[in-house]
Amino acid sequence: MVSLAALLGSSLTSGLTPSVAFAQSTSARQQAAARYDEGVEAFDAGDFARAAAAFMAADELAPSSEALANALTAAVRAGDHLLVVRVAERATTRAGVDAEVVAQARRAQAYAASKLAQLLLSCEPAPCGLTLDGAVVKAGTHYVLPGNHSVVAVARDGHRSSRALDLSAGTSYRVQMYATAAGEAARAPELQAERGGVVAAPEAGMIIRDFPSDSGSRSQPDAGLGLPPWVFFTGVGLSAVAVGLTAVSGMDALQAKDELSSRPTVSERDAVQAKITRTDVLVGVSLGLAVLTTYLGVFQVDWGGTEVGVGPGWVSARAHF
Repeated sequence: MVSLAALLGSSLTSGLTPSVAFAQSTSARQQAAARYDEGVEAFDAGDFARAAAAFMAADELAPSSEALANALTAAVRAGDHLLVVRVAERATTRAGVDAEVVAQARRAQAYAASKLAQLLLSCEPAPCGLTLDGAVVKAGTHYVLPGNHSVVAVARDGHRSSRALDLSAGTSYRVQMYATAAGEAARAPELQAERGGVVAAPEAGMIIRDFPSDSGSRSQPDAGLGLPPWVFFTGVGLSAVAVGLTAVSGMDALQAKDELSSRPTVSERDAVQAKITRTDVLVGVSLGLAVLTTYLGVFQVDWGGTEVGVGPGWVSARAHF
């Protein structure tokens, strides 16, 4: 872990006495380190949504490119596209974030957005309010899951004008709501939709083990991507072939044994024994392949909780194993 001196290395806040500023800085960094460790624990346990939340909390307490990179990796592993977008937006809009993390966040955001519906909401005449699925929102861009949603414009006198929407993934919608006061003629909302193209899946980053120090040093990553799933499925195929050959060889050996005469010659006996030995070898090979394939599938293959349409560098298969 990082030294206490590194954890306490932030500058004093102007307008406070040094002792108060130092205490606040120390407390924030210690809390951030604790949340960071919580994120690592959750990641190792496979609870990627909790890991992402913990890394985001650590970043809020002590802004860190490493914490954001880990939050993005955990959100990707969780398969939560809304969470990926939220982490990516923070990484791409805040000054001082590492350029590599920003680039990774943009790729992840573009891919996640292709799985979501994008809403650009506005309302007239001002002042007016907006709600999306019952929650108060500001005018601007919002990402939502595909499916049915409700947008409401609230006029100054509290009168509500609503619009039900059925939204598709990978589509951008521009929704102009009109907030009319009670007694005024209602005006239908305006809706424009634009379908986006296919976006390749981005690379997923790797978890960082220690809370980052002010010097930017980091320890060796401990949880990267394992073997790709095709290794497991190749093993399954080879195991099936070996079992088939074993069955054929076994039947051949039995048939040869049944066809032996009551007084077989030495060469006939040897031929049958060779077929039995061949079958025994194939049984061993089949069992070995089955055990190896099982081991790889359980301990070495990175299933990742992702979608089976894979992009370069990042398995994106949504099935969990």
